[in-house]
Amino acid sequence: MGNVTTSCPNNISSPDGNGLAVFVDGNNGVMKVKDINGNTQPLSDFVGGCVGGSSPFEYNANASGIQPIIGSNNASGSYSTIGGGKSNTILGAIICGYNVSFSVIGGGNFNCSTAPYTVIGGGGNNTTSFCFAVIGGGIYNTSSSTFSSIGGGSNNCASGYASTISGGQINTASGDKSIVGGGRQNIASGFYSTIGGGYTNTASGYCSTIGGGAINTASGYSSTIGGGKFNTACGNYSFIGTGEYNIASGIHSHIVGGCYNVASGNFSSILGGQYNNTNTCTYAMIVGTNITANRGCATFVNQLSIMNIPTASAGLPSGAVWRNGTVLEIIP
Repeated sequence: MGNVTTSCPNNISSPDGNGLAVFVDGNNGVMKVKDINGNTQPLSDFVGGCVGGSSPFEYNANASGIQPIIGSNNASGSYSTIGGGKSNTILGAIICGYNVSFSVIGGGNFNCSTAPYTVIGGGGNNTTSFCFAVIGGGIYNTSSSTFSSIGGGSNNCASGYASTISGGQINTASGDKSIVGGGRQNIASGFYSTIGGGYTNTASGYCSTIGGGAINTASGYSSTIGGGKFNTACGNYSFIGTGEYNIASGIHSHIVGGCYNVASGNFSSILGGQYNNTNTCTYAMIVGTNITANRGCATFVNQLSIMNIPTASAGLPSGAVWRNGTVLEIIP
């Protein structure tokens, strides 16, 4: 076959009657059809697809993006693809003078990709606005950083580098490589921070973790809250298991549970109970309730019971003596 002559639509004349003119558009190299009324359309609109029918897809005006014929979709980014749905848009980005895209929208409606190499699986009103961002589905989600991803849900925003939101509602993963598993109104803003679920939790410390619960804050470096409500782990490497209104502010401080407890001493611990305070005493431990530590390296309890001691002098710990036969003292 010889060389195909290219032309422009205004240089092609259809013959009289109902005949059609088929030509290669010199502007973009696309083979087109021009009817007697001067209307032009890509030939691909009329061929392919099921036997006896026309193709459901067409090239966008850039001659590389592919979009459905119906649905008011716009795949104007280079080598972009819209699989279905309506009112979806792939715009691409101008990089070094080229309109770069290679993005995909599977379906849904009113989804928009404005950056190259992004994917939106479906859903509605979702937006990917940075390279390699992904949204699986859901509605009103925004994935706006490199390698950020949202699985589904609604009104979620993954804005940290390589951040992830699996689902839920109104969640934010703004820290680099942060994760929100689900729940509602959770914020993972620290680098490598993780929130499993619950609602209105904030993991702002580097490598901080909140398993669940509500209105908890893990702001210390590598701090952890398992669950409960209104708990705060603000000390570095601090830990709160569960309970309510507990504060672990000392370095390596721990509160297993209970409520209204404060572990403010470094390496201090509170087993449970309520209204306990290690009072900045280092290595203090509290087992009980309404106890305030007054010195470090000590264990504070309300009552201590040692069972199965046959006599007042037998089976006692080393250094222990009985006073008046009723009170146990441990003498250093």
